[in-house]
Amino acid sequence: MKNFLQKNISNIFTWLFICVLSLGNLQRIQLPNDLAFYLHDILIFVWLIYFSFKNKLKFQINKNIKLFLLWIFLGWILAFISGENLLKPILYFFRLIFYFIFVYSLRDLKNNLNSKLLIFGLLILFFGFLQYTFLPDTRFLAALGWDDHYYRLISTLLDPNFTGIILILTFFFLQASKILDNKYWILVRRALSLTLISGILLTYSRASYLAFLISLSLLTLINIKYKKSFLIFIFYFLFFLISIPILPKHPGEGTRLMRTASVNSRVNSVTQDLSSLKTRNLIFGQGLFSNLKKERASGKYLEIPNHANLSTNSFIQIFTGTGLVGLTLFLIIILKFLKKIYLSKKFYLLSASMAILIHSLFNATLTYPFVVIFFLGFI
Repeated sequence: MKNFLQKNISNIFTWLFICVLSLGNLQRIQLPNDLAFYLHDILIFVWLIYFSFKNKLKFQINKNIKLFLLWIFLGWILAFISGENLLKPILYFFRLIFYFIFVYSLRDLKNNLNSKLLIFGLLILFFGFLQYTFLPDTRFLAALGWDDHYYRLISTLLDPNFTGIILILTFFFLQASKILDNKYWILVRRALSLTLISGILLTYSRASYLAFLISLSLLTLINIKYKKSFLIFIFYFLFFLISIPILPKHPGEGTRLMRTASVNSRVNSVTQDLSSLKTRNLIFGQGLFSNLKKERASGKYLEIPNHANLSTNSFIQIFTGTGLVGLTLFLIIILKFLKKIYLSKKFYLLSASMAILIHSLFNATLTYPFVVIFFLGFI
C-alpha cells in the first residue's frame, strides 16, 4: 500500500484537486478585512511543499516576462511610497505565481494533466445543468456578495460570464483530446461538444457568446483545408447561431440579450478606473491589483459584501496597475505567445487563447483563478 501511494501520489493528489476545484466558489473561504482564499489554494500550498522536498523544479523565464515582473515591483514601490496598502495586491500576485509553479510541477511529472482538467470543465457543465434545472432562481446570492441571476446557468462558479469562458475552454481543449483512440470516442466528443455549446448558450453571457463565435470562426478558417473538420465546425457554428433566437425567455433582465444595464455598469467601472489615475500613473501605474474596488460612490465598504473586486476589463486592470510601459510589455508577451503557438500548429490552444483575450475585454478573465489554472494546464 505504501509503495502504491508513493508511485501514484501525484495522480491521487491531482484527482483530489480536480474534485475540489470543481466546487468553484462554493469552496471559497471569506476572511475579515475582505480577504478570501480557496480550499484548492491550501492543496496547492501543501503540494508545493511536498514537491520542493522530493524534486527539483527547473524552468526558464522569458526575458520580456522578467521585465514585466520587475516593472510590477517598481509600481508597487511607488504605490507603497504613496501610502497604498499592498497586502491584498501582493497576495493576489503571489497566488498567480504559485498557480504557475503548481501546474508546471504536475506537468514536469508527466501527470497527464490535460485529461484531468477536461474532467473539471465537464464537472462545471454538469453542476451547471443541475443548478439551472433545480435552482434557476439564484437572486438570493446577492445578499452574500454575488450578482443576482434568474434562469441563467452559473454552476458552482456562481457567475454566468466565468462559467461561460470555462465551458468555452473545455470545448476547444476537448477538440484536441485523444482520451480514447477509436471511432466511439469521436462520437462521444461530438455529443459532449454540442452539450457544452448548450451550456454556453444557457449562461446568456454575451461576452462568452462573442468570444466563442470569434474563436470558433478562427478555428473553422484554419481547418478549411480539412474538409471533415471544417464541416463539423461549421455545424457547431450554425447550431450556436440558430439556437440563440429559440432560447428560453424568462421574466427579468438577465435572459434579455439586448439588455443595457450590464453594459452601463461596465462602462461606469472602466470610467472610474481611468479617472482614478494621476499623471504619473499613466507611465508607472498604481501597482498591479492596488486599485481593488471598494464602494467608490460613498468611499466606504458596502454593508452587503461584494466579491467583484477587480476591473471589468483585464486590459484596463493591467493599464491602471502597470501604466503604459507595463501594458506595452504585456501586449508584447501576448503577441509572442500567440505567434509561438501558431507556428507550432497548436490551433486549438490558439482559439482558446483568442477566446480568453476577447472575454477579457469585458471581465477580469486574465487573472480569474479558475481560468488561470485551467489554461496553464494546456500550455
